[in-house]
Amino acid sequence: MKRIFVLGASVVWLAACSGNDNQTATTETTTETATHQDTSGASSNTAATPTSGADFQGVMSKMMSDMHGMTMTQDQDHDFAMMMKEHHEGAIEMSNIELSSGSNAELKQVAQKIIDDSRKDITELDAFMKNHQPNGKSDFAQKSMEQMMKGSSMNMNHGGSVDQQFAMMMSMHHQQGIDMARLYLKSARSAETKKVANNTIQANTEDNKKLAKFQNGNSGTDMPGHNMNGMSGHDSMSH
Repeated sequence: MKRIFVLGASVVWLAACSGNDNQTATTETTTETATHQDTSGASSNTAATPTSGADFQGVMSKMMSDMHGMTMTQDQDHDFAMMMKEHHEGAIEMSNIELSSGSNAELKQVAQKIIDDSRKDITELDAFMKNHQPNGKSDFAQKSMEQMMKGSSMNMNHGGSVDQQFAMMMSMHHQQGIDMARLYLKSARSAETKKVANNTIQANTEDNKKLAKFQNGNSGTDMPGHNMNGMSGHDSMSH
């Protein structure tokens, strides 16, 4: 069993989100504002009313911290299942904030789709992990964490409404999921987890096409102060 701590990722993540390069020890701040979603139970759209992008940022930073603290097995299929489940749970929490506090009907539809897609995948991942005995010596988990650390260093300037914050932060979150799934597929062995990886790539790509409209003003939603430079570079990764 191998325990991975890539603390630098959380530091870079929060520094990029806040614009403060000196922020180095707040990986679990603002998590109180995010609602934990019980993915095994009934649907719940209760979430704290956000006052700024810090609420979405809190969910994402908590997710990263939880992933860093996982005890990895070095079995790429099992580690992918653990990591993607945590990633999907973060997406559910962020979507619940949009459903409870957002105002744009189209974005609320996207948020509900994300919840439904994520729960379906989590059910399949839970079933896989329950019946799978880890056996491997893969460095997938380490490489995936390093990849997320690099991706989280993009230039982002916060501002705007809850809807705008959701569109921006979820797009970045989804791209991380796509990148993780693509990296995993290079060494995947299990048919069950390959299916989830491919589903994640397809669903997240579809969602990001819709979310993009709320980041560039094409649908009449202006987003001054948002800069997503660095996002497009991830799309060059092969399946």
